[in-house]
Amino acid sequence: MTSALSAYLGWTSFDHAPDCRRPAWDLQQKIDDDALRTRTGEQAHRCADPDCDHDRRYAELTVRAVCHSCGAVHILTGEYHSSSTTRVEVIGYGRRPRHIAGLSVWPGPGLLHERGEEPWEHLLTRAGAETVSEDTLVGIIGQHRPHRAWRYYCLALPRGDSSAGRTWDHRDEGLKTVAAAARSAAAALAAREAPS
Repeated sequence: MTSALSAYLGWTSFDHAPDCRRPAWDLQQKIDDDALRTRTGEQAHRCADPDCDHDRRYAELTVRAVCHSCGAVHILTGEYHSSSTTRVEVIGYGRRPRHIAGLSVWPGPGLLHERGEEPWEHLLTRAGAETVSEDTLVGIIGQHRPHRAWRYYCLALPRGDSSAGRTWDHRDEGLKTVAAAARSAAAALAAREAPS
């Protein structure tokens, strides 16, 4: 994940049974370092590494999500490449939003992930939104550093969707704090919604 948008958007949740009384997932992973590709008609393994000798064998990762309340089970399998363990402060997602000027300000990842510094971007939703989604997103606050000792914030509000994807306008630069950018966003959104 490299941006606040990728930290929040495009992810889906596992579904529980419609009558689930206590939805909760028991997540486990298993790595089989010597899995055999057994499907008929499967292409022979071709690795870009000229010294590769594992042919039809590979490391397979299986993730199992079980709900003990409704009995739903989701199993994901794929070739295992790598994994990492980190904290919500590093990836942004999972942290609580701040509430400023009628907006919820959701932190994204920091620029230098391991330093725990202020997130590089924040996403904006209306207050009361339980999460960030395509439907609840109303703006982005990003950092701008014209000099390493200076930090400014800029604001982008969505204009709409186009064939190229989401388009942005109302870029307000030179804001000194995240709170100032959130207040500027709230004022710009209110002006958009005011009757003309």
